[in-house]
Amino acid sequence: MEEIFKSFFLDQDEEDQLLLVELIQYLIKNPSSFIDMNKLLRKKCLSQKKILHLFEILENKKIGKRVFSFTHKNFSIELLGHFKFYFFELDTFFKGHESFLRNDQGGAFLEQYFFSKIYSSTLEIFHFRTQDSEAIEVDFILKTHTNFFVGIEIKKDQFIYAGDLKGLHFFDQHFPQKKELFVLHSGIRDTKEGIIHVLPMNKGIEVISKMDKK
Repeated sequence: MEEIFKSFFLDQDEEDQLLLVELIQYLIKNPSSFIDMNKLLRKKCLSQKKILHLFEILENKKIGKRVFSFTHKNFSIELLGHFKFYFFELDTFFKGHESFLRNDQGGAFLEQYFFSKIYSSTLEIFHFRTQDSEAIEVDFILKTHTNFFVGIEIKKDQFIYAGDLKGLHFFDQHFPQKKELFVLHSGIRDTKEGIIHVLPMNKGIEVISKMDKK
C-alpha cells in the first residue's frame, strides 16, 4: 500500500513523498483523532509550518479534509483547538488496513464513514469538545448554506445511555440558534430521546443530507 500512497504524490519531491506517506499511515492508525500539533511536531521532528503544508497537500489532492473546532459569535464556551482529519474515500485508505484498528476504534471508523457520505461543498463541518476537565464532546456540528445547525453524535452501539446524550444537551443549552440534534449508530433502532433523533447511520445520513438541500 505504501507504493499506492506514494503514487498520489509523484509531483512532490522525494522527501515530501515519504513524509506524506508516513502522515497518511499515521492518520489511518489514528482515525478521527484530534491532531495535537505539539505531539506531531515531536514525533516527526518537523516544523509546524512543514506539517501544515503536508496537510494542505492532502487537501489539495482531494484525499481528505481537516475539520476544525466550532466557532460562532453566539457561542462563547472555550473549546479544544485541535483539528481532526477525515478521508474522503474509505476503501482506498482503510480496506486491507483493518488490522490497524483497535477494538475501541469502531466508533472512530464510523465517524470517517459518516464524513465521507455527508461532505459537500455547501456544508460547513466542525467538531466540538470543551477544553475543561469534563471534555464534553459532540462529534460533528454541521452548518448548512441556510445557516441551520445540526449536532451529531456517532455511536457504534444502538443502545444509547444518558451519558451519550450529554454533549448534545450541552450544545443545545449553550447555543440557542435553530438546530436539530442526532445520534447515529450502526444498529436498527429508530426513535427519539426528547429532542434528539436516534437513527440508524444510513437513514440519518439521508435525513441530514436533505437538510443541506433545502
